[in-house]
Amino acid sequence: MPLYVYVCGSCGNQFERLREFAQRLDPSACPKCTSEARFALSLSTPGFVGAAAAESCGSPEAIASGGCCGDGACGRN
Repeated sequence: MPLYVYVCGSCGNQFERLREFAQRLDPSACPKCTSEARFALSLSTPGFVGAAAAESCGSPEAIASGGCCGDGACGRN
């Protein structure tokens, strides 16, 4: 089963879950505050990790936090 990273919309907690591929986009309960968390990226399918990182690179959150676009490493800023 693939390993996925989720981010809580309420507290910002990031956590990992083993889930079926078909369930990866389904919301997951945050283990810290039990609020709804959303799929962030896949850790066990390397072909998708780069694509997920590239997609989130240009997001306002990534830029504001100094993510890949904040340091110029991805070339998208």
